[in-house]
Amino acid sequence: MKRYLPLVLDRLRNNVVLSVILCIQFLIMICCAAICFGELELTRLKHKMYEESNLSEFYYVAMTDDEEASEKIKKAVSESGAELMTFDTINGYDSFTNITFYSKSVFDSVDIHLSKGEMIDFDRDYNGSVPCLVSSEAAKKYKVGGTYTIENEYGAVGSFYVCGTVKNDLFLSETYSGFFYDTTMIIAYDKDNIINKTNNSLGHFEMINTQGIDGFEEKYSAFIDNLYFQPYDYFYQSFQKLEQEKIMPFVVLAVTFFGLSLTGLVSYGVVSARFTKRQNGIFCLCGAKTRTIAAISFMTVLALVMIPAVVSIPVILRIKTGTNIGETTLINANGYFLSVAICAAVLAVSAVVSVAQINRKRIIESVKDF
Repeated sequence: MKRYLPLVLDRLRNNVVLSVILCIQFLIMICCAAICFGELELTRLKHKMYEESNLSEFYYVAMTDDEEASEKIKKAVSESGAELMTFDTINGYDSFTNITFYSKSVFDSVDIHLSKGEMIDFDRDYNGSVPCLVSSEAAKKYKVGGTYTIENEYGAVGSFYVCGTVKNDLFLSETYSGFFYDTTMIIAYDKDNIINKTNNSLGHFEMINTQGIDGFEEKYSAFIDNLYFQPYDYFYQSFQKLEQEKIMPFVVLAVTFFGLSLTGLVSYGVVSARFTKRQNGIFCLCGAKTRTIAAISFMTVLALVMIPAVVSIPVILRIKTGTNIGETTLINANGYFLSVAICAAVLAVSAVVSVAQINRKRIIESVKDF
């Protein structure tokens, strides 16, 4: 292969403008595919986790200052037999981080996936620390298996033991309806109420899980009509419309760049055809065998694809961590390899056509055709 390398470089150098343009198009296409497919995959995972957790059976419990209404709500929750789930959110270690305390019933009802570490053990004594799970950005500061004192603008929040890292930064939200993406989130289980949640509270929410309770909507229709019980699914469906609007630009971007890149591929094949035909004719005059010419052609294709494929990896990682465009922890391998495969396949077809056009009986005409 080393002896072919100078010939491959010569072929790229003599067609340098088209080669550079094509590599840039490939780079954009690969990056766009990996990020966009990742965003779409993340949206699919959100919906899957929503269904796995049976969130359509969840109801918000209204919080009201009306003591009479509040007592009615508490009594109805108690009589229904539905499991009460509570969420308390406070400020974290900076203005971008929140710590949400889930009740045990939340952890029992919702399947939380981990990428590292282990789930909180509800029977374990963490030596006065509150067990928690962290997102990817928080995990850089708070390592799995470590105990840390978290401070915020109000002072020390408390001691936390990090059990694990949440996979893909997907968290159940009491306000966003469904699972949402957050790289700086911390969720904790404070069974002994060690943490003071009043001074820096960002909100207290309650939900009930009515799964397995027959006739709940009919029995408590008055509470639902008065918005004392609000179906989680209603808010989820509304939020899904916003999600679709959010991911639509990614879909349009992916389709656009795929189209532009395919156009660039075809343009490259057409414009470079005569040059390739002439060069193959020169190789034939010099005594090169057909398999040698084919090897040079396919090595050229490999170079045109591998250069942007390799360069795109750090570019994708930079987009993921440094911009709002890549608002996902998923760098979708399917999107990456699909775009690389499309680039390689189209160029490979072009190379096959150029090799198939070799006619040793008309070599002189091939050389003159420039």
